[in-house]
Amino acid sequence: MSEQTDLTLPPNLPYPIKITKWRVSNGDSIGRGTPLFDYSFKYKPLNQPKFETRYGTWESPLEGTINFWNIDTGDEVSMNYGPVLVVTEPCKHGLQIAGMCANCGKDMTEFVFGSVIFFKGSFILIRVDYLSNGTSERAKIKMDHSGEGPLMSVEEAARIERENTDHLLRNRKLSLIVDLDQTILHATVDPTVGEWIKAKKSSENGSTTPPMESANWPALADVVQFQLGDDHHGTTSVPHPSSPWYYIKPRYAPN
Repeated sequence: MSEQTDLTLPPNLPYPIKITKWRVSNGDSIGRGTPLFDYSFKYKPLNQPKFETRYGTWESPLEGTINFWNIDTGDEVSMNYGPVLVVTEPCKHGLQIAGMCANCGKDMTEFVFGSVIFFKGSFILIRVDYLSNGTSERAKIKMDHSGEGPLMSVEEAARIERENTDHLLRNRKLSLIVDLDQTILHATVDPTVGEWIKAKKSSENGSTTPPMESANWPALADVVQFQLGDDHHGTTSVPHPSSPWYYIKPRYAPN
């Protein structure tokens, strides 16, 4: 779904800059790396008494269609100016998996050139990583503890939160979130606990000769173990054999 994005200038430009020439107009389609405008700036070389005028070109960090500009030719723009133009993107890439947008399938690991500076017959290229482009708020929020799962943008997370809030309000419901670990329950995924449980059962069933006993076994009283359905293997109801075991027990208050 197409959405509008306010595009601001990156912090690494040689501010203040003066807009000298438009490269694109309202309604034009642009891609990542498309030159958007030329600019000039003042630069004082080391050990030189006078400032020099240098020139650069700013390139688009995203693709879409230009809606309108907030600056004009001849304007001088300083850092933190705010949005300089509004672009309608075909996709904001708010949800990404393994370096790929989950919505449109585009590769999110590509690099683009964000600014080209020309001085005395040579070019200086300032390269901008598309993923770290703060102006478009790309996906950076990790959705699982391993960091290998989906990534979500702040904007997408806020949208989902608003939808959940609206749903609760429409249905006159409350959302209760309780963190039980280390409050009224002990919880762990340490496989050592599972090994203790297996050894204790083997000893009680007479599978070991002579019977084993461990100082850790009293701690297994009231321990409950379970597995959860594994989203990574396409099911949320039947645990996958490789899914971890969880171990919990009530946390008793000291007498």
